[in-house]
Amino acid sequence: RTAMGWVALPGWAQTSAPRIPLVGLDCEMVQVASRRMVAARIALVFDDEEAHPPVDMFVRINPADVVDYHTRYSGIRAADVDGSRGPTVSPDTARRIVVDACRGRRLVGHGIAGDLSSLGLREADLEGCAGVVDSQAGLDWGGRETSLVALSEDVLGIDIQTGGDQGHSPIEDAAASLRLTRAWERAGGPPPFTRVAVTIAVHADAAVRSGGASASSKLVEEVRFVEWSRQSVRALLRACFQSGHARATGPQLDHQGLGGVGAGIVGRIGHAAFPATLGKRQRKLVHDLAADLGLASESRGVGAARRVTVAPRGPAPPPGAEAGQPTHGEQAGAPFGRGSARRRGRGKRLGKARADGTGAVANDADSALDDDATAASAAATSARAMRLFRWAQAEGGLLARYSRDEVTEAVAAEAAGGAALPADLARLCEEHLEPSGGC
Repeated sequence: RTAMGWVALPGWAQTSAPRIPLVGLDCEMVQVASRRMVAARIALVFDDEEAHPPVDMFVRINPADVVDYHTRYSGIRAADVDGSRGPTVSPDTARRIVVDACRGRRLVGHGIAGDLSSLGLREADLEGCAGVVDSQAGLDWGGRETSLVALSEDVLGIDIQTGGDQGHSPIEDAAASLRLTRAWERAGGPPPFTRVAVTIAVHADAAVRSGGASASSKLVEEVRFVEWSRQSVRALLRACFQSGHARATGPQLDHQGLGGVGAGIVGRIGHAAFPATLGKRQRKLVHDLAADLGLASESRGVGAARRVTVAPRGPAPPPGAEAGQPTHGEQAGAPFGRGSARRRGRGKRLGKARADGTGAVANDADSALDDDATAASAAATSARAMRLFRWAQAEGGLLARYSRDEVTEAVAAEAAGGAALPADLARLCEEHLEPSGGC
């Protein structure tokens, strides 16, 4: 995506496409009696889209037969299937349309067996179909996470299923399955992993270049590229921090098969910073891997500036500390294994009062009042952030990309007078203004 983030790998994307046309299928389902899932909304997407536009249809179902609409995921409501909101088709008509669409084409879908079952169809019923491909279980993705959301983000660079309360879009999901299958075919197997740029910061008191010269700056930062996969990111973190000892050498890093990530670096690694091009799901992967390895991790920044940093737990200073900046523990958000700034500040005030002897009781009382006010303000900010996060997730779309911590950080920064809310969050807040003027 950028020179310092995702790196496009040439070759497989330019190869010629197979000649047999594809049609992607996705169904949103509701649960009826006997716990059976039946198709309530059906989408068909063709790779020759100009000649065959997508099909999006609701299936007529008696609401009395529905046990659970699963609206959070399906987006289906009673008005969609009883005909009161718009046109519907009978189950028989829906099956006929699907069978006709498959003639002379290969049918693809993510977990396609479940979609066909919800329609009351089997592969043998698809007369004239050139084959059925399951883009999840039927293709080798080279160790990637195989959920449709993960593959769409990792292989296609597309965020899907961000509809919030509107549920999933079957058109979007069917198109993603089709594009993933095409990408796999063009590659002749699993598409190459994209590579992500990781900034490795080495403390200068131990950093030495390959030629033997001492580093001149307080903090040496080396940018290295690593394949984006759970296995490679885990290997990188293990090589950098080695069970929390925060020491790594070039040969050790190279031995992990990371393509020279550690070449030329010998010293105490302070942190590994991942680029802001990572999405919410990808940042979560880094956090999960860091937790598994006993490391500290933190995401900071809002929107396109948000990035995740990993560091060893303990006294190693986080990014910015060498330059005289406040440490992560002194800023809003979770610190790298340190007590919160509010708790440390209270301890300093109480300690000073007790050392002075006189006025200790009064100072302790003042400190307690200050802490109560701070706690009340923090609670109000947290509650406002949670409301804003829930509204963002309910609306979906681009707003669904915000994580809860990200919204909390943005609200806290605004409350402290440091920065205005991002435009889309500010718009959302204005739409939910209360009589008091808050949101």
